[in-house]
Amino acid sequence: MESLKYSLSELPVWHGVSNKHRPIVKKPFVISLEDSGYIKQVSEPEQGEFLVTEYEDDGYNWITPPPGASEWANRLGDIYFDYFAEKVGKVIEGKNIIEIGAGSLYISNKIIDTFSINSYLIVDPGIRHTANRDQIKIVKEYYNDDLNLEDKIDICICLNALEHVFNPGEIVKKLSVDLSENGEAVLVFPGIEKQFKNGDFNALLHEHVNYFTKESCDQIFTKSGFDILDFDEREDTYYYHLRKNNTTPSEESFNLEYTGNLFSESIEIFEKNLAFFSEQVGNLLKEDKKIIFHGATNGLNNLLGICGFDNHANIEVIDGDVYKHGKFISANNKEIKGPQSYKTLDFDVVIISAMSFYEPIQKALVEDFNIDSNKIKTIYPLS
Repeated sequence: MESLKYSLSELPVWHGVSNKHRPIVKKPFVISLEDSGYIKQVSEPEQGEFLVTEYEDDGYNWITPPPGASEWANRLGDIYFDYFAEKVGKVIEGKNIIEIGAGSLYISNKIIDTFSINSYLIVDPGIRHTANRDQIKIVKEYYNDDLNLEDKIDICICLNALEHVFNPGEIVKKLSVDLSENGEAVLVFPGIEKQFKNGDFNALLHEHVNYFTKESCDQIFTKSGFDILDFDEREDTYYYHLRKNNTTPSEESFNLEYTGNLFSESIEIFEKNLAFFSEQVGNLLKEDKKIIFHGATNGLNNLLGICGFDNHANIEVIDGDVYKHGKFISANNKEIKGPQSYKTLDFDVVIISAMSFYEPIQKALVEDFNIDSNKIKTIYPLS
């Protein structure tokens, strides 16, 4: 298949929300369908160095706060824990656990509080915590072939890390070596099928090096010596439960047909949605309409920055996550407000920008805040 690429000459760098407004920074962004089976960011080499430097810096600002950092992050952490407990709860007693890319001690503490385990190894170069339980050991390094573990691991949990690493296939192969016989793994990470089908700019950010479909993941895992015991997809997130088998990792080429077709079609949709956003918002601002965007998201930051609507006086941003209130996205110099501000702000239109949660947001706007449904729009056309 001919190499497929999608390029943006300037994409705002997403730093998450910040306590102080940070001037918008734009860098080139290129993703390509790779022979290794998935869509990968292939921007300039300096971009990779930039990501490593950012993540290892003690002042790194999480683009998505890890569990333990906010009420919303804890909600997601509890969902991840419940899936983990459901899948490996019957086999976890007395086992050695590894968590790759933890970000915090929230998950480790819940697992230790719930189950009687032998040891818990956290491998994360950017974690800022120190071990608070006898079972926990923290290694502030990247999980790759340079890291030699002293003992075999029985169970792995890896949450929202595979999208950030430069060689996910090699990481999964290493995991199959480090796990004990019939060892199990629970992996959670973004799945891009729905977002790419919808041309959702929330999916595109410099810190995400890899973009996975189920087709690409299934092949990566099975070719690396794993059986897939369970798969689930929720709110643009993949949940996998794997078990190590006795097969040798395969070097066979990947079937790229589905992922290639999806990527090819998505490129056109991304461009259409960019034009739609530019026209819709541009026309509203020309008419001096006051706009509230619901969802302080990376996608909103991307579109405001690309289209030149950053820091516009007629734009406000609201988000349901208390952690974000009073903070800023780089493309808007006004504080992010909570939903109660609908009662006090003067506005003409609400545009939902957190499209992964479109239905519950739309329902809450109408039922909880009595907003006329004709005033509610979407950041891109619903398919």
